[in-house]
Amino acid sequence: MASISINNNLNKVLIFSANSSWYLFNFRINTIKAFINNGYTVYCLSPMDDYSHLLEDIGCSWIKLDIDNKGFNPFVDLKLFFNLLKIFYRIKPTAVFNFTIKNNIYGTFASFLLRIRSINNISGFGTAFIHSGFKYFIARRLYIFALKLSTKVFCQNTDDYKFILENRFVDESRIDLLPGSGVDLNKFQKETNKISPPINDFIFIYAGRLLYDKGIKELVKAFDKIDQSRFPSKLWIIGFRDSKNISAIKKSDIETWGKKRNISILEPSNSMETVLSKVSCFVLPSYREGMPRSILEACAMELPIICTDVPGCRDIVTNNLNGYLCKPQDDQSLFEAMKKMLRLSIEQRLKMGAEGRKRVEQSFSEEIVIKKALDVIDDI
Repeated sequence: MASISINNNLNKVLIFSANSSWYLFNFRINTIKAFINNGYTVYCLSPMDDYSHLLEDIGCSWIKLDIDNKGFNPFVDLKLFFNLLKIFYRIKPTAVFNFTIKNNIYGTFASFLLRIRSINNISGFGTAFIHSGFKYFIARRLYIFALKLSTKVFCQNTDDYKFILENRFVDESRIDLLPGSGVDLNKFQKETNKISPPINDFIFIYAGRLLYDKGIKELVKAFDKIDQSRFPSKLWIIGFRDSKNISAIKKSDIETWGKKRNISILEPSNSMETVLSKVSCFVLPSYREGMPRSILEACAMELPIICTDVPGCRDIVTNNLNGYLCKPQDDQSLFEAMKKMLRLSIEQRLKMGAEGRKRVEQSFSEEIVIKKALDVIDDI
């Protein structure tokens, strides 16, 4: 862990702040590398996990940041705010890139008080905007207030972009649209990853956090309805067991699903390109998304997609072109989409996959995200 000290190169110091080291390493590593290669000193603020030391290995300084991702305890969150305030004051960065909801909120408040530029990245209005109740109302108000104080706000889908502008949370001059966190088209490409599934071994895959809000419960129900005698298939569920999230799936549910016929619960992988090369179709029945990196990676690997018709997902998937859209929180609608996919010929699925690859090449390359991050700092 880096010691906190004032850097003499004050004009080229940045902070990247998120609720996990895993997030920064998997979604922002190439942006961080780009700044380091351009002569910036980069500090990463995040809780300790298996990826914290990997952030230091790429040349940035990592500082431990304790965050309660599970709830909205005002005393715990106040401690987070003062911790950020202390770190920002000592480092005195040119700007702070905030990712994930609490870092966006309290990182912006701390930056505003210290007159530091804050760049917020909204990956989607998730749990706080999906659920009702007093604590979620407070969370939403804090988020909106933070947006108003931001130097720059990056959104990842057109629905969130329009929502912010229509409600006048941010002036149009301070908001921009990003293609999610982008996708590394060199790493995720079918030709590089030679493994391919056997023709008669159809595998659906879900990859992401194990949360009810991701629609995994509906996915299992939909898969249970598939007539295995007519459509032999398997379902792989791979992801992190995010026990601190309010929407975390119960351990008992995961264990029950893992005992079902043709369903496998797999551990997370650092080589998702290899995993994706072994499957037939990617499924994300989420209730709401920002710009799901998992779909972008699957499209880059030329997989057909099944996802819900919600913000984020529908920005990538066009129904009947590179996949199928289904209704959120509706296992019957999801089942119908999965059944349609199983009925396609191999040639039809390959054509869908090729359309997905074409889309990410045109609009969702990671190079676009990196350039916009570099440009916003140049403007500052």
